[in-house]
Amino acid sequence: EWYSFQGLKYEPRNYPIQYKEELKLIKEMNSELYSKIEPYISILPSTGFNPNTAPDPVLIAYLDIGNDTLNLLKEYMQTKPITSDAELYSLTGRKIVKEDGVFFFPSPFLEITVQAGKPKPFYTIKAGIYLNENIYSPYSIIYWKEE
Repeated sequence: EWYSFQGLKYEPRNYPIQYKEELKLIKEMNSELYSKIEPYISILPSTGFNPNTAPDPVLIAYLDIGNDTLNLLKEYMQTKPITSDAELYSLTGRKIVKEDGVFFFPSPFLEITVQAGKPKPFYTIKAGIYLNENIYSPYSIIYWKEE
């Protein structure tokens, strides 16, 4: 109802988003909010949460911690990576997984950007890739977007 009341020519897809820019079409989303959260959004399938690679704002939000705990965590991770939920819990008081060690390794999903043109790119492709080696290919393309 909200979409038709606003005079929009579309309705909710009721389907997982294909591109993160689709978030701009959601009720209550505005340009200011989108620009704040966009650097931390991924539409690649989730393989968990790796605190060793997460940016500071994501650590704070996901673990619900303050700056003091964040600094303690970062100081610890400079000496060695966190490899278990028990280790994370001892530092933050937060657990993130049900089975120890499930999420503490690199994801097989990645996003790549390829640009053509110098000095200013005139063509850009962004793609989500799943590293899934099989007899046909070393990876699968999850999405492909030309800009």
